[in-house]
Amino acid sequence: MGRNGIYPEECGYAVAQIEEDEGQDALFFRRNQSANSLLGRADMAWVVSITCQIAGDDDAQAAYDLQDEFEAYAIQNQQGIDTLSLMNLSQGERTVFAVTSEPEILLAQAQKLCEKFAHLNAQAYCEYDPNWAHYRQ
Repeated sequence: MGRNGIYPEECGYAVAQIEEDEGQDALFFRRNQSANSLLGRADMAWVVSITCQIAGDDDAQAAYDLQDEFEAYAIQNQQGIDTLSLMNLSQGERTVFAVTSEPEILLAQAQKLCEKFAHLNAQAYCEYDPNWAHYRQ
């Protein structure tokens, strides 16, 4: 299964898109397949996420910038790893997720990014998720 607990040297991503139809929003997923090697590590039981609103092209670029900064901070010192990003194209909402062994530190950084990207109505969340349910669904 690739769950050896060893931090990956490089990350590989899988993407998927669901088209909008009656009762289903259009969604775009990006999943860090390399994070799978860390699934189940007892020290990485917290997920920190940031959700933001996207109203146009400028907001979309800012959301990517927010994601890049969040992911870069999450992987510092191998204390966390980005796991998933979800874009609800129908609702104009983007959420990025990272698991961490230092939830207080990553959440504080996420809150700073929310302030920096306040025009996106960004909100940070932290949840105990020892089974990585957000990642495995």
